[in-house]
Amino acid sequence: VMRIHYAVLLVATVVGSVNSALLGTSDVSGYSVQGDLGGVSTNRFLRIHHGMEAKKNDEERGINLPSIPGSTKWLENKELNKKLAAFLKNEDDVDDVFMKLNLNVAGKNLFDDPVFLKWATYVDDFNKMKGNKDPKSMLPMLKSQYGDDNLAVMLEKAVQVQGTSDVVKKLQTEQMNLWKTQGRTTDQLFKTYKLDVFEDGVTNVLAKPGVSVWVKYADEFNPGEKTTLFEKIRKTYSDDLVVSKILSTGELDSTTKKLATKLQNQQATRWLDEKKTPDDIFKLLSLQNAGETLLANPLLRTFINYEESFRKSIYGTPKVTLFAALSSHYDDEAIVLMLNTFVKSQTKTSRERLYAKSVESELLTKWAEAKMAPADVLAKLGVTHAKKLEVMDAYTAKLRVPQ
Repeated sequence: VMRIHYAVLLVATVVGSVNSALLGTSDVSGYSVQGDLGGVSTNRFLRIHHGMEAKKNDEERGINLPSIPGSTKWLENKELNKKLAAFLKNEDDVDDVFMKLNLNVAGKNLFDDPVFLKWATYVDDFNKMKGNKDPKSMLPMLKSQYGDDNLAVMLEKAVQVQGTSDVVKKLQTEQMNLWKTQGRTTDQLFKTYKLDVFEDGVTNVLAKPGVSVWVKYADEFNPGEKTTLFEKIRKTYSDDLVVSKILSTGELDSTTKKLATKLQNQQATRWLDEKKTPDDIFKLLSLQNAGETLLANPLLRTFINYEESFRKSIYGTPKVTLFAALSSHYDDEAIVLMLNTFVKSQTKTSRERLYAKSVESELLTKWAEAKMAPADVLAKLGVTHAKKLEVMDAYTAKLRVPQ
């Protein structure tokens, strides 16, 4: 009975210990990248000895501790603490401890590794033991392992994940403050991450890993004149058509759509400030030269969005429909070719279907107002047999509308 009672008590003790052990964050809450931010005892790794003695006594009493749920990780954590306590007692250098903990293993997702947080705690305790004189930083070792620029990308990705340790956030701040002290400019950073290279139809500039790093640095640490990502892109590429292609490419990618939409709004605001009309933008985007594939051209959405913004910004401005915009630059035959090219396309998006339906409807309205014979309509459209009935129903309905 006494043995059973003791086993139950031990389970409660182990579970309580597991909850505050390696996978928790309580031991890292006071972590400082450089210097003392308080709250961490240099003896924390030495607290495990009583626990190890308890383990020994348990084994003597015949209790199989590893069979208790959660106990394996608890024991591993105790063993790691024992090693770290020995390292600290021997005053092992923080970089050496990084290697001894095998944190340099290729392919390791470093910032998700609980051992990384233990190393962060070790660095903090090491500095406290030395009275925080010339405190050691984690940054040099990480830079030597991953490279300065690649490390910045790793840190930014980790920061974006909800619940990321404060250790990572402080590392990022330290790195960017160092860049600022060194006078690193946003122009240099833009080129470093090859954000000045765009291949039409191939590259989504906004999906490059350095974009978020650049935005973070420009917003919070930039030592020079303040700038935005949109202004930097516009300055780098200069041609509004190229800028629009970069943004529309980003808008088609779900991972960059939010950012691209934000930049497109900034672009539209700039065009409005410059008093550009929708037709100015139609030509600026070279849509008058897009030909039969125009309905699938991603820049068409840029034009449509701008037309809506323009109309809202100037009270009383009449709506310019897509068909009206096309008719300013293409004749009926060219518009029919666009529609037929769309019908034959194997990759239709819901947006393109909406465009085609709108254009076809207005084209039929135009012909109905001109009293064109149904047979001539079918001949002009060149519709397939499957669509003839659908087109004729729509057209005859328009013919019946009083002119």
